[in-house]
Amino acid sequence: MHAGCHVKLPKEIMMKKAVVNVQSNDVACFAWSVVAALYPAERHVERQSSYPHYTTVLNLQGIKFSMTLKQVNKFEELNNVSINIYYMNECGKQKNEKEGSLSIVPLRLTDDKKARHINLLYVPQDNGLGHFTWIKNLSRLVGVQLSSDKRKKYICDRCLHYFSSSGRLKAHSVDCTKLNDYYVRCSYDNSLSAYRYRRGTDCIS
Repeated sequence: MHAGCHVKLPKEIMMKKAVVNVQSNDVACFAWSVVAALYPAERHVERQSSYPHYTTVLNLQGIKFSMTLKQVNKFEELNNVSINIYYMNECGKQKNEKEGSLSIVPLRLTDDKKARHINLLYVPQDNGLGHFTWIKNLSRLVGVQLSSDKRKKYICDRCLHYFSSSGRLKAHSVDCTKLNDYYVRCSYDNSLSAYRYRRGTDCIS
């Protein structure tokens, strides 16, 4: 997995207004997305000029762009942040999903969640050079794919289970951090009329 320059997000993602997609002409979309999360802009959130340049606020010693998953652990250590990365995956038809709709699944989960925690969305491209964006509101991004219930959802950013209150989410998070390395909806099983779930990195190609 490699990530690079600015791309236009699918309309389905843009309409949710849950993701900030910083427009840049370099291959440092990972860095720009992190800066957007750490130094959020009040206006013109997609403009590169709305943020400090990543080279002035991030420690990039030994980090090479375009970004790869193997470098994320090192980046976390250098900058005292934690990062979850989610993947935009095309789904089949389910009760509350249209055929060909997009599903968001975990691609990489941090081992040590810190006060400065960031959720990023990786958008794959046909040329093999994907793109990173900042997930400003995870609940808004994934809420519909989890349930058609329109009430506010408190979502676990590791396993994507949702709860009715912040207290229930907090209680769940203690065990989830210990048990769930990855929790990915892998494939639709027609015989069960449901998606199969498995834990493990083999769920992502």
